[in-house]
Amino acid sequence: MLYLAFPTDLRDRYKKSEWLVYGKMVSETLFTAEDILVLSEWTIPDRMELVQTMYRVRQQGARVIFIGPSISETEDFKRQLCLMGVYDFAFFADEIVLGTIDHLIEHPRSPIDVKAYIDHGSDGLTQMPPVVDVYEEETVPDSLTQEESNERKNAGKGGQLFRRSKDKGTSSQSNEEPDSSNGTVRRKFTWPNPKAVHIRIVGEPGCGKTFVAWNLAALCNQQELPTAVIEESHLPLADWTDIKSGVHVYQDTPAKGYRVLLDTRPQMEQGRAQPDLVIAVTWPDKIRMERIGLKLHQEMIPMHQVCWVINGHDAGLPLPTMIDEGYIVLPHEPRQYAAMHMKRPLVELVASYSSLLSPIAARISDLFIQNSKGGKIEDVDAARV
Repeated sequence: MLYLAFPTDLRDRYKKSEWLVYGKMVSETLFTAEDILVLSEWTIPDRMELVQTMYRVRQQGARVIFIGPSISETEDFKRQLCLMGVYDFAFFADEIVLGTIDHLIEHPRSPIDVKAYIDHGSDGLTQMPPVVDVYEEETVPDSLTQEESNERKNAGKGGQLFRRSKDKGTSSQSNEEPDSSNGTVRRKFTWPNPKAVHIRIVGEPGCGKTFVAWNLAALCNQQELPTAVIEESHLPLADWTDIKSGVHVYQDTPAKGYRVLLDTRPQMEQGRAQPDLVIAVTWPDKIRMERIGLKLHQEMIPMHQVCWVINGHDAGLPLPTMIDEGYIVLPHEPRQYAAMHMKRPLVELVASYSSLLSPIAARISDLFIQNSKGGKIEDVDAARV
């Protein structure tokens, strides 16, 4: 159907057309993808209402032919029409030539025909500006070290994560302005596209590396940190997880888009990214634990970047060998076999098991934030709140 929203009745010229006399009739008409609307600015002189009307008609799939006065013929307005998908337009000054309208009706333009208006001004969009996040946090007393502050946070999240008190964390330098009225500091960081947090999981075959990676990935996904597990073989993890909603499994480094990569492959190949954190999974066996510790020492991995997971040990018993760094004790849990058959990570089924691994997930989250803040920290005028 051809609709003419024109101040003059042209139904004699365009047979089987419908005349929409004023703007309200255009607004009340329902269009389909088979319809063509010839819309005149003289019918809807208000520019805001005119644009909204064209947008609504285009949303319904109809083709719009715009007719307007020459005073409205500006590059910005033509570009706005093209962005709405209105490629057929004509502007007249002293008289309206019906032949021009005939040509637009019979020969619709394509995006190639108005390429100049679509491309114009796009140069400024070739490079994305930096993404800035402004947030507030409580001030930490000078006497409270960064590590002690982190430990307090971890204590409130459950789990058993022990660290040596002699290891002092370092805090990044930033420009900040305290607000003495409410004890907050407001800082502004420029966040470039952050690189994914790369976690290496080491351990002897059969110690539970895959099971730990599966549950950690589920916890990270819950914290809006999309996670991929990189295994030397898809099995058995591919059998445990649901393909649509479960943990993603790869045999090689996946494409960009993930915020956390849990790599359980045994060897560190040349050119592979250095890990941000190493998780050493082992049974509570003195010889095995010492063997992994020696391997990490030979690879010159700093011990403060290592978190031990003692799998299948009773937390009430002493460890077979002393561990000075952070460690977590996972007791033997028979329900892990049910979790595999149900294709649900155990952390989603048992709250107590989730609390045990939560400190590692929190540490991974902190690492992602640190990576995100890896760009230049800018000075800002801290607004009082």
